[in-house]
Amino acid sequence: MIRFACPCGRSFQCGDDYGGRELTCPSCQQRVRVPGAPPTAPPAMPIGMAVEPLSGPVMPIGMAVEPLSGPAPPPPPRYEEDEDRRRPARYDEDEERRRPRYAEEEPRPRAREEEGERAPPAVPDLAVRTSGKAVAALVLGLVSLVLCGLGALTAIPAIVFGLVGLTEVRRNPGRLTGGGLALAGLLTGAVALVLWPILIALGVLKIFDVGESTLADANLRRIGSGMQTHQERYGGIPPDAIRSKDGQAFLSWRVALLPSLYEDGLFRQFRLDEPWDSPTNKALLSRMPLAYGRPGKKDDGPGLTYYRAFVGPGTAFEERARGKEERPLIVPGSRDELRLRGLHLYRDFPDGLSNTILVVEAAEAVPWTKPDELPYDPNRPLPKLGGHRRLGSAYSVLLADGSVRTLSRSVSEKALRAAITRNGGEVLGRDW
Repeated sequence: MIRFACPCGRSFQCGDDYGGRELTCPSCQQRVRVPGAPPTAPPAMPIGMAVEPLSGPVMPIGMAVEPLSGPAPPPPPRYEEDEDRRRPARYDEDEERRRPRYAEEEPRPRAREEEGERAPPAVPDLAVRTSGKAVAALVLGLVSLVLCGLGALTAIPAIVFGLVGLTEVRRNPGRLTGGGLALAGLLTGAVALVLWPILIALGVLKIFDVGESTLADANLRRIGSGMQTHQERYGGIPPDAIRSKDGQAFLSWRVALLPSLYEDGLFRQFRLDEPWDSPTNKALLSRMPLAYGRPGKKDDGPGLTYYRAFVGPGTAFEERARGKEERPLIVPGSRDELRLRGLHLYRDFPDGLSNTILVVEAAEAVPWTKPDELPYDPNRPLPKLGGHRRLGSAYSVLLADGSVRTLSRSVSEKALRAAITRNGGEVLGRDW
């Protein structure tokens, strides 16, 4: 009898006739060679004959072989059929589990965790990504530049997220990107935080400027309406000044226009045969009508006006030679009121009423009763005009047809001189 053992630990016995042959272990299903040399003339063995165990009947081939005695030992690890290297079959699985993974991969289950084996340490997140705070800083910074008046609400968070995003990127080099986005959000937020208060302040100033300019234009229109009324009542617009019999200027055309502005009561209190600074007339400076005031110029003092007229050759208030019938006359029923007629509003304006300036916003204010107007000479520089608006340097003029026009500094001097004269025959340029 031949006794032998399988690599799995099971023991068997068989006859000497099976020496050198291979049998199948019923436990591990491995092919086991029976020790010993085969006989020179092995007996014939029928197909299906079983190997005899130590005791018991003969079992056919393929039937499980009973162990000699004792409990069955645990099965050994399987080995791969490799001629160069023999290693456990589970080695590849364990090695693959120990390899580093990216954060996107889900951890694979371990077979040995059920056996109490300690799990491998967590693999650090090695993926490169963009900082979310940097992206938020850029978005808030751009929004703060677009929002009108509410930019400060998003500018402050943009600055905060920009600082935090820059700190994150610097602390995690190679893993976090977006430093440029955070810096851009920080800068746009800072610009919006500084820019929007300035724009809001300019907007408020613009609102006040538009309101004051609108009121100023309304005053000029009221003066223009008074000119039309004066033309209908007296056959002409007021002269440049109310003069004495010897031609001395006493009071401005603004005083002569009072009856046409429905200020008859104030007009009757003036002594028309006395100069503007006489005690009686000077006391009336503080009672200047609202039509002569410039809104937004309350600090200039009482009784000052910027609405003045051009006087000189060819202007609307040109002093002309008058006949005897046009000398100052005493109005019947009153010994102090004089009525003086100036140029005819239609006959004496051949250039057109819409092309001739009557009154303009001057740069310097004068007492409203004083006959101090803007001298015009074609060969001398023009006097300074405007300069009272909070934003810009535009100014308004009253035309002879009663309309008001706002002129900017872009209007050429040639066009302005053509509009000052009433009978020069000039053609206003495209810049008018």
